[in-house]
Amino acid sequence: MSGIHTHKAMNTEFSIRFDSKEDSNLVEGAIAAAFTKIDDVERILSRFNDSSDTALIASLKPGEVATVTPVMMSALLACVEVCAATGGAFDPTLAPVMDLLREKKMVWGEIKEEELEDAFARCGMQRLVLDTEN
Repeated sequence: MSGIHTHKAMNTEFSIRFDSKEDSNLVEGAIAAAFTKIDDVERILSRFNDSSDTALIASLKPGEVATVTPVMMSALLACVEVCAATGGAFDPTLAPVMDLLREKKMVWGEIKEEELEDAFARCGMQRLVLDTEN
């Protein structure tokens, strides 16, 4: 048994290619489990899901605290590392800037300087304090 299964999630398409002599039910079950895990991660991380950990974090006011899932904490710790390794070129906190840009139909020239300053003021990994102990 061999083939390719695809699944849309996280605004992309995931593919699993397989070639197996195992029972087809076992293979299909493993593929379904993998795609279920992808959907679970998307539910936790998507900023477009109002009940996600990302939405919870985005709703926090300065000084407020929230407990997140281990999946989110792992993602955040990876983000901190990549942000540091790229000198801030990778910054997952840029949602305010991206929302403003989408609002302006992706035309930078349509954004007023003060709007951009306000959006960037709400960004930055340094604004996030991660407590891995608690």
